[in-house]
Amino acid sequence: DVTDGTTPILISAVDFADKTVTATEQDNDTLNFVTSTDTVNVPEGSTATFTVALSHQPESNVVATVARVSGDTDISVTGGSSLTFTTVNWAEPQTATLTAAEDADVANDSATIRVSGGGLTPKDVTATEQDNDTLNFETDKDLVNVPEGGTETFQVRLTAQPSSTVNASVTRVSGDNDISVSS
Repeated sequence: DVTDGTTPILISAVDFADKTVTATEQDNDTLNFVTSTDTVNVPEGSTATFTVALSHQPESNVVATVARVSGDTDISVTGGSSLTFTTVNWAEPQTATLTAAEDADVANDSATIRVSGGGLTPKDVTATEQDNDTLNFETDKDLVNVPEGGTETFQVRLTAQPSSTVNASVTRVSGDNDISVSS
């Protein structure tokens, strides 16, 4: 526990009056949040969990708040945002659930999830979204019929938002030399 406990010490002997001395323990334990992990991976479009407990028995109830405090807004606390620890259940891990929303990019962004409350030092957990998107080229046509002496077009786009600029080149790689890329 983190309580400065006291106890009476009795000094006694035959033919002497008893003497009591009160001894007080100067406790050196610090009450902290304990998490099952410092980092957690959250699959995009799904959930992941971690647990929270207290390091020592508190003197009274401790209400912990679990919240995203910075980083990727796709990651949110969807369960266990308020956890109550008592003098009885303080060591029993309680679960916080995180969800990573689907997004259009391919980045494995992260967020800081903070456990705080009860006047205790906050404890941070880093949550990283495990993105399920792949970055590829997509065309509006897989077959282009080019009339002799004429032109035909097709369009190219990316399947997801890139994390930086993509400079693509479009070139003829083999086949009929009469077909070329003009723009």
